[in-house]
Amino acid sequence: GSTLVPLVAEPGPVILAATITDANNLQAVVQVSFTIVTTNEVWVGGGVNPNWGTNANWLSNLAPGYIGDNLIFAGTTSLTPNMDTNYNVSITFSNNAGAFNLGSSNGSVLTLLTPAGISNNSANVETVNVPVVLSGTGTLWAATNTSGLTLTQPISGTGALTMAGPGAAVLQGTNLYT
Repeated sequence: GSTLVPLVAEPGPVILAATITDANNLQAVVQVSFTIVTTNEVWVGGGVNPNWGTNANWLSNLAPGYIGDNLIFAGTTSLTPNMDTNYNVSITFSNNAGAFNLGSSNGSVLTLLTPAGISNNSANVETVNVPVVLSGTGTLWAATNTSGLTLTQPISGTGALTMAGPGAAVLQGTNLYT
């Protein structure tokens, strides 16, 4: 069997055309209809590596989709998750989250879903150490005076960035968003 990934995979209804070839080299083209749904995926860090794409790192035992999911980082296990491919998601740090440092060993880019953006509900400063792209108005939220968000890489894209909540945001990269 083969795995087919559509070039564009936005949440919602999708029709995928597939060419099927049998053992006698006879072919048929079929259209497969399905719906891409988004979910909340909770990080538990139980995998053999810290990659976002490792199923065992997520409570559902399924790695998140590349587009549309809300990723929730919770607990204090495996605090340096590796974003191993590009994602278009929103991120929430749970109220019980340790001090996470989200990184990427291969330069993957995080495109923020809008208006959700990045929310920190913990008492810790959370670090996002990957390039960030805005696709609209992104919101950074820090729930307490002691919590905050540090974004160490460039922020680019079209849209605005707003800060909400009593915590602070530190933007350390060369920011090019408009």
